[in-house]
Amino acid sequence: MAWKYLQFDDRFLANHWTLIHGEIVRPLDGEVIPHAWLAGENKVYDAVLDKTFEASDYVARYRAVVISRCSRLEAAHAAAKHGHSGPWAD
Repeated sequence: MAWKYLQFDDRFLANHWTLIHGEIVRPLDGEVIPHAWLAGENKVYDAVLDKTFEASDYVARYRAVVISRCSRLEAAHAAAKHGHSGPWAD
């Protein structure tokens, strides 16, 4: 879902946002889960929550850990190569 926002949502086309694949701690049960979000200048957009956070607040609240990050162009190429919106192995 985050990939689609990065590629097609006007709010993220004008700025330097990156796609992050990582892990967060789910607040409901404390389980660590794979997740994707967008990162901009000191901001995080979580497409599942449809909410923008200060980056430090997001990391503290969800204990977010970055596994990989890519630009809009890198994400578009990876999605085309693999046939899905991620995460990608290479």
